[in-house]
Amino acid sequence: MRARRWPLLLALLLLLPLAAYAVFWFVAAGRVRDGVDAWIAEQAGRGVAVNHAGLRVDGFPFWMRLRARDVSLAREDGLTLGTDGLLIETRPWDFARYAFKLEENQRLSWDDRGGRQPGSLTAREAVGRFALAEGRFQGGEATFSELKLLRDQPEALGSLDRLAVGYQLPPQPPREGADPAFTVTLDGAGLLLPVEVPGLSRAVERVTAAATLKGVPPASLQREAVAAWSLDGGTVDVTNLAVAWGPLGLSGDGTLALDRELQPLAAATLKLVGAERLIDALAAGGAVRAKDAPLIKLGLGFLTKPEGPNNTPTVTAPLAVQNGAVFLGPVKLATMPRVEWPE
Repeated sequence: MRARRWPLLLALLLLLPLAAYAVFWFVAAGRVRDGVDAWIAEQAGRGVAVNHAGLRVDGFPFWMRLRARDVSLAREDGLTLGTDGLLIETRPWDFARYAFKLEENQRLSWDDRGGRQPGSLTAREAVGRFALAEGRFQGGEATFSELKLLRDQPEALGSLDRLAVGYQLPPQPPREGADPAFTVTLDGAGLLLPVEVPGLSRAVERVTAAATLKGVPPASLQREAVAAWSLDGGTVDVTNLAVAWGPLGLSGDGTLALDRELQPLAAATLKLVGAERLIDALAAGGAVRAKDAPLIKLGLGFLTKPEGPNNTPTVTAPLAVQNGAVFLGPVKLATMPRVEWPE
């Protein structure tokens, strides 16, 4: 009789952990739903209306997947974000790492409030991932495909085949100007500009950059907040900058800051291919006086050396922005417009 109980006991020993895991999964799924509802209510208190046409949690037993249809976020200032479908997923035993997908027809729209011209930015699809640590956002990345800038007409004013964006926080928040606050990375391919650039094509093949803001970020872009960040030693480090734009190629690294009048300062080292085409474009656009263009080209000629296997003429020189002007080496390229910060 006792021998017959062993199979039953063994089955119970196997089923109990599975039953416990199933209870854990469904309890966690309920908390996910409750957390989403609480977040929607919190956003409503901040003036952001979040709506959806259906929400469910599935993926048992190996995934925890949150799915929502026809999701929209509308702010009181007329800015609206929407998508046909949203999927966020993680492993039930790892609530620190998440993957997400925005399905077809992402839309960022704005109306004419504040004197702006109405329009929208659309994307076919977006995928990415993000990480949390003790409930605090640590960073993430997203890749958007087929972005289009639209106004009244159906044809796109500008477009971008692919855009990868990354955002990363340091382990500890910044306490002073030298501490990093966050890093943003951009990698765009197949950019079609909304306007013609004199002397250059509308098509930009590739743009990449990384920027790290240092110091406690200003709470707003008002003059007082920006001044406090700058006086505390706040800067922006730019790395891995690269632009491929037809005959024009640019790469480099540098640091951005503000002077005592909160005007731009920059110090960088650049490599520039196609310098003469760049000067022609600046002159055609009015950034450089036409009569100064030949002299600027002559000055850059002294900084040009052949590089690479094809002996491509390349300017390698320090770039400086100071006193309202842009200098490449000793050559003044253009005048910087004055920045007027809101009070």
